[in-house]
Amino acid sequence: MSRRILVIDDDQSMCELLQESLQRGGWEVVWRLRAEEGLELVREQNFDVVITDVNLEHMSGHDLCRNLTENRPDTPVIVITAFGNMSSAIAAIRAGAYDFINKPIDMTQLAHVIERAVQHRHLREEVKRLREALGAAGVMVETVRGAGYRLTTQVTVRPASLEPVSTQAAP
Repeated sequence: MSRRILVIDDDQSMCELLQESLQRGGWEVVWRLRAEEGLELVREQNFDVVITDVNLEHMSGHDLCRNLTENRPDTPVIVITAFGNMSSAIAAIRAGAYDFINKPIDMTQLAHVIERAVQHRHLREEVKRLREALGAAGVMVETVRGAGYRLTTQVTVRPASLEPVSTQAAP
């Protein structure tokens, strides 16, 4: 695991504080002061997590979050702000943020959020890999969610005809 974090914040002292704290936790931390530079870096390099402030010069943190999740949907984005309120948190989540943290930052809380985000990313990657493996094996899995219920139907097909051989509903 690479254990790399990108911090995007126009406050250099905040970037340095996060870098120092997260490096003690074993993370490689790269930071940028401008949203555009952060976006460019994300296009060129892989990061396990991106942390960004809501209030940035030249681009809002919500727009940056939206851009990041469009370019790298597999990379969790954690949004931080000193001006946190419910509407800002909702806007961040709608823009694709994994989580939203108010300043002053509790570094223990941030470490937990980062670890959860990375675990979530790995689980999504595993689900994607398993679905691809099932597809290659001729098994279609369809999951239907709604009204608090989850129904998974598995259909095994014959590779030659692609007609269903058996259907099994999971509990």
